[in-house]
Amino acid sequence: LELTAFPNPSADGVFNLSEVLKYEVYDVQGNVVLKGAGDIVNLSTFPQGVYILKSGSRNIKLIK
Repeated sequence: LELTAFPNPSADGVFNLSEVLKYEVYDVQGNVVLKGAGDIVNLSTFPQGVYILKSGSRNIKLIK
């Protein structure tokens, strides 16, 4: 099953994931900016830009 996030891009920085999982979110410099679990990723307090969500061996790009 492919992992997806929607809406993507997200105007408010809140992303719904297609499944419940543990994740880490990285900025484009490779720094961990958020760790969490569940099916919602809230990047509303972070600057606009591109982020990478990693869960196990799967990565998806989040655009805020």
